[in-house]
Amino acid sequence: MSHPWVRNTLAVLVMLAFGAYFLLVREDTRSEGLQYVDLSVPPRSESSRPIGEPREFEPPAQFDAGESDSDKVPRSEFSIPSVRITLRGRVVDSQGNAVAGIGIERLHSFLESPRVESDAEGRFVLEVEEPHGELQVHGAGWLLLGGDRYVSAEHDGDYLLVLAPAVELRGRVIDARGTPVVDAALLTIPPGDALVRFGFVAPPLEHESQRGWSGRDGAFQVGPVPFLPGGRIEVSAPGASPVEFPQPADPSLAFDLVIGER
Repeated sequence: MSHPWVRNTLAVLVMLAFGAYFLLVREDTRSEGLQYVDLSVPPRSESSRPIGEPREFEPPAQFDAGESDSDKVPRSEFSIPSVRITLRGRVVDSQGNAVAGIGIERLHSFLESPRVESDAEGRFVLEVEEPHGELQVHGAGWLLLGGDRYVSAEHDGDYLLVLAPAVELRGRVIDARGTPVVDAALLTIPPGDALVRFGFVAPPLEHESQRGWSGRDGAFQVGPVPFLPGGRIEVSAPGASPVEFPQPADPSLAFDLVIGER
């Protein structure tokens, strides 16, 4: 049987504990978990406008009738104003003859790329934004050899683009015994002076389609490639010295390329 003083002592301790708890809760002024409601009078707005009071409107921004949608876009004071220029030029073949119906396009990473076609005299007029980029051509049966391809504000006169007929070459690569040569690398090379007559010292452009390889039976097909008088085909294979051959007179016919041993 417990003594009375023990029970009294425990009762006092419990009362002190509850008292300390309520004292601490009352003094806790932290804002966690509390929501505050703003009961102040809101400022006068359009929704609180008294009935009958006239409403004030701001006039809309005015634009000139001739302005385009792009002109209405706000520009930074650091923006560079766009400049539209007119490119004029001519498209010809390697003999200087006009080529009609060729698509001409200005290529650029972020500027617009309009496209026009050459007329019966091979001439074209192309309006572009900013004097930058490179001219490219699109036409079935033709490949670009070179010419005035780069658009520049300093360019004086018309642009000249020189094309060549595009053909596909097919045949076989064999050795002196007539055995097919596998994985022979082929590269078609246009004559280096093809553009000299037009005043361009740079050699003709090289297209990825000018490369090819022979298969298990020695057969190959390369193209489209520029077909020009004086064009060559370079063939190289493991165990054989590189050999050059003239392009065939008739590219529509299959032909054999015979390479020897080292």
